[in-house]
Amino acid sequence: MNLLFNCFMKSGILEPEARAIRLIKVADTIQEPKTREMAKATTFGIISKFLSPEQMLKLSEVFKKMDLLTALFDKLLAEEVAEQVAEQVAKAVAKEVTKEKSETAKRMLENNVAIELIAKVTKLSPDIIKSLQVQL
Repeated sequence: MNLLFNCFMKSGILEPEARAIRLIKVADTIQEPKTREMAKATTFGIISKFLSPEQMLKLSEVFKKMDLLTALFDKLLAEEVAEQVAEQVAKAVAKEVTKEKSETAKRMLENNVAIELIAKVTKLSPDIIKSLQVQL
């Protein structure tokens, strides 16, 4: 709220419209979504008392662009997170499958099954099976 009121104090540096746009951009950087939207809505509501309809129209365009960019950013972030999660899940599944194949191969080795047959059944390479055999 301090930023909001400071925005409309007399300043020879920027016009009220430019100060309002700057304030909206600052409000848009607030991390917590509810607080961010409340700050933007409050800003828009209060500045409507100080600016002309033409200036408010320009500001509404700024809001629309910011909301579109925020939505796009949120979508891209969600896609990136989803990709990372999918990658982690795939790695975990692959690790578990490899572990299961190794356990199966060890049991087969303990029962004197031929390495070639173990490789065919488990889809593990003969070299990996031989290394498992050394571990036994």
